[in-house]
Amino acid sequence: MYSVLIVDDEYPVLDSYAYMIEHSGLELRLCGMARSGKEAIHIAHTEHPDIVVMDIAMPGLDGISTIKELQKTLPESLYILSTAYERFDLAQRAIPLHVFAYLVKPVSRQKFTSTLTEAIVRLEDKRNEFFERVEAAGAAATTMEREEENFLLLVSWKVLSADQWEHYRRLFALSGDTARICVVRLSSESPDVYAGVRQRLERKYRCIGAPYARNYLLFFPGDAEIEVLRSSILDAARANRSSSCIVSVGVGGHRHYTELYLSANEAFRDAGFDDELGDSERFDPLERSFRTDLSHASSLEEAYSLFRDLRIRIFSGYPVATAHAVMRSVVGLVLDDTIRELGPDTYRNLRADVQRHIREFDELESEAEWDAWTGRFLRAVRELKARETDRPLPQPLGNALRHIHEHISEPLQLSAIAEHCGVSAGYLSRLFNEHLSTSFNDYLNSIRIEAAVRYLSEHTYSIKEVAFMTGYHDPNYFSRIFRKVKGTSPSEYIAGRSQSHA
Repeated sequence: MYSVLIVDDEYPVLDSYAYMIEHSGLELRLCGMARSGKEAIHIAHTEHPDIVVMDIAMPGLDGISTIKELQKTLPESLYILSTAYERFDLAQRAIPLHVFAYLVKPVSRQKFTSTLTEAIVRLEDKRNEFFERVEAAGAAATTMEREEENFLLLVSWKVLSADQWEHYRRLFALSGDTARICVVRLSSESPDVYAGVRQRLERKYRCIGAPYARNYLLFFPGDAEIEVLRSSILDAARANRSSSCIVSVGVGGHRHYTELYLSANEAFRDAGFDDELGDSERFDPLERSFRTDLSHASSLEEAYSLFRDLRIRIFSGYPVATAHAVMRSVVGLVLDDTIRELGPDTYRNLRADVQRHIREFDELESEAEWDAWTGRFLRAVRELKARETDRPLPQPLGNALRHIHEHISEPLQLSAIAEHCGVSAGYLSRLFNEHLSTSFNDYLNSIRIEAAVRYLSEHTYSIKEVAFMTGYHDPNYFSRIFRKVKGTSPSEYIAGRSQSHA
């Protein structure tokens, strides 16, 4: 419901306008009546009307001068002028004020009501435009937050190529090629606390920030002095009423963009995170509980959860580059366990898989990529075990499975894979049925949909993007297959996960 203020120095006109508003049947509320410009300004500042019906010829402050004053504080309100005379000079004065309508007295009920109806439509349009701007700004902010997070996670451990750096330099309007990385950890993990610290810092510095595990990474372009920067971060935390929850602040060295990972390492060391875990604690999850739990995991989902929890723990307690090296060791240990379990003769058959997974691992650039790779890696390990222990698979079928997993996002046809494996399509189809109890298409769809589930669970990609990433170039067809395999559509799956985490 919109509010209306009517202004006229004649009581009969005020009463007439008030009656027509109250009996118009429109979603309008009369919020005030004034007989002078000064009185109108007083009421408007209290009531904030959406629509002002203003008489032009009033003693003292006339209608046009009153509107000029009101627009200083109520620029979004709509103003309708009314007068007993059609005067061109008054109309000219009203043009710069963007007056919505011009009524000549006496105003018929039909004319008055239709003008108010048009005003409501205009207000609705303005409101919708506002919400669209807010939504667009929110989407842009979300996209930028994601870009900032990807950027900081990337530079914290990997050397950027010139093209990558140029992309981010333009995106974030960076003027130079050097910067410092800082890390902050507060006992409160509330995003609002870190956001408040960053907002305070941005009053003095150009900076980019993003959460990382239990830490908050900060990127400062240029060469701010270390102790001044450290002091500024501490002051920002205190100003944000967070001094009681400061755990540590680390400031890295001033580095060229090709060495920002070194700055990140220095920041973690400076914050004391290197010494956070004792030696006996550092490798306990690797050597004892983790590997034992992983070997006894009853399902891929359970193994995935164990692996992901370990990754989060390691990246929370180590500098990024060190954590990456530790996780690389974890991958090697898991593969070693698999080889020992399957016997030395199996190693020759698994060497290509080992090399491929290690190559993939070294190219991971974001948390979402980590999790997607984890799912693929663990599935491959489990399938290797099943293939070598429970029921040995013919070499053409094993080669076909490996090819499918390596090219999941590409168009895959039974005939092309059969040719790649050196057998006929009919023979390969029989191998799927005899050894896996499924058809080629059903097997392909099942692993693609499982990969899609992992991507969707991250809430990082759109449904269309996930469709393309898992080899479906028709999103509608992807949705049909997803429903067939999972019993629900991709959008329903996302909504269900959101509700379960609410």
